[in-house]
Amino acid sequence: MNNKVWKSQRVIIGVVLVSSLFLGGCAVHSEKETESGSSSSRVDALADVNKDFEQAVLATVEASGVPANKWFYTGGQQFEVEDFKNYVPIAGSYCGDSADNQMLYRKSVVLKYERTYSTKEYLKISNDMWTHWESRGLNPYEVGADGQSKKIAYQTSKGVLVQFYAGKTGLMILADTECNLPSPEPSPSAS
Repeated sequence: MNNKVWKSQRVIIGVVLVSSLFLGGCAVHSEKETESGSSSSRVDALADVNKDFEQAVLATVEASGVPANKWFYTGGQQFEVEDFKNYVPIAGSYCGDSADNQMLYRKSVVLKYERTYSTKEYLKISNDMWTHWESRGLNPYEVGADGQSKKIAYQTSKGVLVQFYAGKTGLMILADTECNLPSPEPSPSAS
């Protein structure tokens, strides 16, 4: 092979190789940026939902007029504000898989306050909660009512559904997120 031809082929091969490495490196770098951006945006979205979930529940507890330590989880454990704040980031129940086979989670909580109320009392409590939610710019709606209770609800812009039940046997707060959250943060005690 002629020396001139070989030199020009080496130059072409070198240019192609450098271009391939450069473009390939950029593509890999861009994919990693996209992945970390995607991962970062998923983490940010989870943090936003965590904050929204926490604030929605705590604001509803406060607006109920019942002291926080008088509320109980459905399992009977007493509700404590600081414990709840620590629980929110690590809470999550598996609820399905996304189209790209990522496991999805949702957050939920049910709080109860047991006490006997007259119809007039529980309707006033429900109406007061409705007024409170409206004063915060929320759009409450009635879920249902009967001769024993009334349930109202609203949904936050981050997808947290908050329901407030007032009835003859007490009050209940139910809150949950949509089934679209990434894996919750690992428990600090797990490390």
